[in-house]
Amino acid sequence: MRLKPRTYQLYVWQEVFRVSLVSLFIFLGFYLVIDFFERLGDFLKFGKPFYLFGRYIFWKNLVNLYEVFPFVVGLSGVLTLFIWAKTNELMGFLSLGVAKGVLLRETGKALLGIGILGGVFLNLVLPYATFNALYTWEYKIAGKKKQQVVFGDQIFFTGDDCYLIAKPLEPKGEYLGEITVVVYDKDKRVLSLLWAESGYYSQGRWVLKEVVQQRREKGFSPEFLPQASYRFSFEPDTLTTVKKPVYFLSIPELIERARFLAKINSPYQEVVAELFLKGFYLFVPFLLAVFSVFAFLKFFVPNDWKKGAFLGIGLFFLNLVYFLFFQTLLRKGFMLGIPALVVWGLAGLFWYFWQAYLVFLKKSGKN
Repeated sequence: MRLKPRTYQLYVWQEVFRVSLVSLFIFLGFYLVIDFFERLGDFLKFGKPFYLFGRYIFWKNLVNLYEVFPFVVGLSGVLTLFIWAKTNELMGFLSLGVAKGVLLRETGKALLGIGILGGVFLNLVLPYATFNALYTWEYKIAGKKKQQVVFGDQIFFTGDDCYLIAKPLEPKGEYLGEITVVVYDKDKRVLSLLWAESGYYSQGRWVLKEVVQQRREKGFSPEFLPQASYRFSFEPDTLTTVKKPVYFLSIPELIERARFLAKINSPYQEVVAELFLKGFYLFVPFLLAVFSVFAFLKFFVPNDWKKGAFLGIGLFFLNLVYFLFFQTLLRKGFMLGIPALVVWGLAGLFWYFWQAYLVFLKKSGKN
């Protein structure tokens, strides 16, 4: 069993990685120019130090990287063969006895490796980058007033008629733990004290569990309640310093969000769909490019390589449209749930079987 890769294998992997890296720089540079000039006018109105704008652009570019990464890496698999065909390197491989199937396998390995390693890294970085981009723009540059102070994993909030200390248990501010609420009047005289093990927001009220309540009119004598409902002046939106769409939440945050929604009997299919897409994200470069690369190689001949190139690139963009359509429908709530994902899986298999028929069974004529 050979563990050390051959020289040609290393070369193929390095070339796919190099083309992917250059392509990502080009696409990110394009997005950077758009973000820079789109936001520059607004930034200058605030009169803040320019380093803050640089910080915002840096974090925003990481968010952009997450969005384009799988598509650019997948396209790079086809572009690598395109470059080899133009420089006669592909002909050189075949002349040295390297079979087309071997080139397909090694290109697929490179795409799968880059997709998984890069995808895991970007899934970890995305929530942090999104928060910093939004926080830098909304609070450091635009100067929005903070409504809360967060130390570690606790919220310290001061409202017009109450004071809150709590531990957020999910990213939307709708589920809190270790809650302390002090309610006071306009003269800052304490009206009631509340301690609760946990609480969640539902239909305009906070439902607290395992409550210890002390009220002024009862001489602050403690009352023990298994559950109680209150209407406070603060809402989840008030407690959220920076609101993050579900798309930008981390996997642990998505899991906590799903648990919370299940706890209050609220639909959580959107969160399940996002978890599925985050896992699927790792394999998108490979799935977008595998048949495109195969078509390119199958129909490649030295004196007429353009046919394979056009078919490969055409299949790539067909796969890209299919994936974006599938992703959009899931995020819009169309056909969610386990049975629906099975249907989507069968549709995906049919889609790839059609490509297999197109590539494997159709005759190239000159192959």
